Amino acid sequence: MVKGSVTPSPEPSPAPLAAPPLAPPPARRRWRRRVLIFVLALVVLGLLGRVLLPPAAQWALGWWGESALGVPVTVTNVDFALTRGGVRIEQLQIGSDDARWEQFDVELSWRDLLSKRLHLRRAACVGARIRLQQRPDGTVELKSASLGGQGGVGDGTDGEAGQPATVAEAGWTITLDRLEFVDTAVTLLDAEGRTALDLVVPLLELEGLDIDLDADRGVGLDLEEVHIDGLRLTVRDDLRPPPAGAETPAGPPPRVRVGRVLVEQAEITVEGSEAVLRLTPHIDLRDVSFEAGAPLGVTVRLGIDAALLSVEGDASLDPLSFTGDLVIEGASVPAYVAARWPEPTAWWRDGSLSSALQVQHGPEGTQAAGGLTVEGLALADPRDPRRALAWQRLHVQARTLRMPTDGPVQVDLESLSLEGPVASWVLAADGAQASEANNEADEPELADAPDGAPASASGTTESVEAPGPAAGVLGIDFALEALSVTGGTVSLWPGPVGAEALAGDQAPGADQPLAIVVQEWDVAARQLRFPDVRALEARVSALLAPESAFVLEASLDGDAGDAQAFIERLPLPRFSALAEQAAGYKLHAGSLSLDSAMTVREQRYEAGSTVVLHDLEISSTEPGAFRRVFGMPLDLALALLRDAGGDIELSLPLVVDQGRAEVGLPALIASTLREALVGALTSPLKLMGAVFDGGEGGQAQGVEVEPLACVPGQALLEPDEFERLTSLIALLEQRPALALRLRGSLGPADREGLARQALIDRVAAGEDLPDLDGSGWFAPGRVAAALASHGHAAADALDADDQGLLLRYVEAEPIGAEELDALARRRAEALRAFLLAEHDLPPEAVVSGEPSEQAQAAVHVDVTVRSR
Repeated sequence: MVKGSVTPSPEPSPAPLAAPPLAPPPARRRWRRRVLIFVLALVVLGLLGRVLLPPAAQWALGWWGESALGVPVTVTNVDFALTRGGVRIEQLQIGSDDARWEQFDVELSWRDLLSKRLHLRRAACVGARIRLQQRPDGTVELKSASLGGQGGVGDGTDGEAGQPATVAEAGWTITLDRLEFVDTAVTLLDAEGRTALDLVVPLLELEGLDIDLDADRGVGLDLEEVHIDGLRLTVRDDLRPPPAGAETPAGPPPRVRVGRVLVEQAEITVEGSEAVLRLTPHIDLRDVSFEAGAPLGVTVRLGIDAALLSVEGDASLDPLSFTGDLVIEGASVPAYVAARWPEPTAWWRDGSLSSALQVQHGPEGTQAAGGLTVEGLALADPRDPRRALAWQRLHVQARTLRMPTDGPVQVDLESLSLEGPVASWVLAADGAQASEANNEADEPELADAPDGAPASASGTTESVEAPGPAAGVLGIDFALEALSVTGGTVSLWPGPVGAEALAGDQAPGADQPLAIVVQEWDVAARQLRFPDVRALEARVSALLAPESAFVLEASLDGDAGDAQAFIERLPLPRFSALAEQAAGYKLHAGSLSLDSAMTVREQRYEAGSTVVLHDLEISSTEPGAFRRVFGMPLDLALALLRDAGGDIELSLPLVVDQGRAEVGLPALIASTLREALVGALTSPLKLMGAVFDGGEGGQAQGVEVEPLACVPGQALLEPDEFERLTSLIALLEQRPALALRLRGSLGPADREGLARQALIDRVAAGEDLPDLDGSGWFAPGRVAAALASHGHAAADALDADDQGLLLRYVEAEPIGAEELDALARRRAEALRAFLLAEHDLPPEAVVSGEPSEQAQAAVHVDVTVRSR
């Protein structure tokens, strides 16, 4: 034992050891392994997709083409971007180069497929080339498919043939943010293999496309914008239209809405057999929808060759309606339209149309207001250029043009002005317009004439129904505030021209005189109405020839109105061809003046016209035609009608009462001419004994002047005949073209008168009277004394016995035929000498002729025409 205390020293502490690493929890280890496996799977799937999906997609597209289209489908390359959701198809070709494109890119969202939504963020087709074939029935399909394939483009099948697609039944929606077609070309071949349509679209963009494939609600399409830039389309005008569409499939109608459709810098060319039509459209449509009453904004500018058509406003597709502005600038009928529709546009030669209209169209009809101008119009018949129409400028300013679906058309014009119109037409043989329709049309039947209606020249009565209201026929209510026509010209040719002239080098009608020429034709009127007839302060003036003027002034309001017309010295030879065709008379010289006035009061029309013919020279193409109707030669009738100045004045009254004409125009002219011929002798001359015998059936027999009685046996007129002789002198003075032909005649008392004169002459010569048995010694002396002192009145100075002896002397006096003939001649010569000596008349105004055979002691007066 160790004594004492010992303090033990402390032992050193051992050095601390490093902590070993902690092992990960089991859950974390599993997660890391899964991530590693998933990454490796993605890499493997990506590698497999890059290797297997392209050939699989190529095989699938080829199988679809063979089964659905019946044509081979080849793809050069298919590239999938699985991570970002993209597919690229390169060098896809359908058929033998019928449909191909260089590249097709699609960017899509894989996640949206889980909610039955195909969301394409972007789709782009570059370099598409499509060739289509048109069948003889008008249907269109891929060219190879039409050569024996099993299916057509767009046949609406999916899976088995004839079974409709079922994607709509699944309720899928398709969303496309942006679709681009770059450098697209479509070619359509007709049934003969010729190119009928060629379409090139440099850029077509669709943005914001949503398609709802819901079978219950129907297919819905919503598109924000369609943009087409630089479209080029060439199409032949004989392209066969597609057949009528198939029946509408059952189910709700599609729901379509497009936010905007924009077409810029487009060109469309329509090639015809004889012309080419070029269109340059600019189209901007906003809020396009087929829903009932949905508004649609429309802005369209369409260039048609040199013309521009502009439409801007608001519209609706269901029902079809439009409200906005329509502007046309410099539009003409192109040669393409004339070649396409040869009748009537084959007449078109030149002209441009401009307009600025406010248009409103809807189910109830169409309404427009604004101005319309047609400048430089020129129309001409290609078969006969004498039928033509042209003007410098036509401007119409419309307050309202209303065309309702039910009811009359309403036209309310503020003004209508026409500058420089030129019209040319051809008249047929009957004076009507020369056209096939007129030549083939039946003559209208004339209504029965009222009792007492005058007969026409052919012996038939005529009556014309007055025109009734025409509103129901035309179906138009027309109103025009102001009408103006200035500087017009109208030419009417005498008749149609033969095929030989049309086929030759010479212009038709170049060698024919114009029938009618109206120059400086001006019209001014206001407040025109139809069918409520109204025209206030209407005035028409024109030059019918350089020296002839025409003026018509009229005012009409309903059933009351007045009109006056004046024509001054219209040259008649211009109408010779018409007169020859219509009536058989040639007009060689002369002119016409007219003063006409008409009054309308409650269905009664009264017109009085005075026609004056100046220096008329006319002849009949048929000799004797005038004499058969009027009983005298034509030249005599003209001489009877002409006054001292060479004029012929006729009055033509016309009355239309209660809708019927009391006299027709042919009967009116014939009746007026008869009255004028009678009046030429009876009024104002009051020539006693002048008669006009109408004969039976209205056939005139002629004019007869009662002979001027002469003293028996002498060449002296009876004293009371000198008053009538004065009237004959006045007739010659007032009718310078007339002449009197004098013919003496003998009556029963002329032989006795000649015998008495012979006895008087013997006694005056100092000769004794001849011896008569039983005359006695003193009786001859008493008779001779009485003859010497009393002449032809000797019997009054003798008693009864001596008168008997005087008669015996008269009977015994030898008078031969020569002496009687000489008496007849002396009577005409003596009267002619008296007229020429006592009055200042030219020798040709009074001529003597052969004695008349009428048994009358007189001088017969024949009214004839002076010899030239």
